[in-house]
Amino acid sequence: MIFLKPTIGKVILTLTIFLILPIIATIPMLGGPNECGGLRTCNLGTGYTWIPLGGLFFIYALIYGGNQAFMTTIDYLWKTPTLLIISYLLSCLILYFIKRVSKKPKD
Repeated sequence: MIFLKPTIGKVILTLTIFLILPIIATIPMLGGPNECGGLRTCNLGTGYTWIPLGGLFFIYALIYGGNQAFMTTIDYLWKTPTLLIISYLLSCLILYFIKRVSKKPKD
């Protein structure tokens, strides 16, 4: 399990990846005059989209009490651990492959 052992490099890379990973969010779907019966705009419902910089949206949501990506407590409970786990595993893989490629071949 040396692959998953935390190091300073993995922690720094994990934080960097955490801040830039995209996250799914619900957004309102707005319609124009054709869909809204002559009105300028109306809300047609909600849809899902990927928002880049998910970690920054998380920090913003903690400071200001929510945003589109983190509207409910359930969003915090599943999106935050998912972001952290994926970013840590990605940092482990990246550093593993960097070490493997930079190894000198034995003669």
